[in-house]
Amino acid sequence: MHIYTKIKILLIHLQITYIDFLLYELFDVHRQMEPDVFEHFANLQSYLGRIESLPSIAEYMKSDRFIAKPITAGKGLN
Repeated sequence: MHIYTKIKILLIHLQITYIDFLLYELFDVHRQMEPDVFEHFANLQSYLGRIESLPSIAEYMKSDRFIAKPITAGKGLN
């Protein structure tokens, strides 16, 4: 993955795929649990930033509809 992120494309293809969204979600959960988890991984920070800077994603994340937390729902997670 390091080679791909070096040339500023997404994970597998030159255009975004559903795999990119699945990985973004997985990485984002880890980042929410431990904010510094990718501190030493500039390529992963860059990858997350590229997903978040996609116009439709950025617009959604700034909207009232976006809910960052809770990550999961359940009775014991209040």
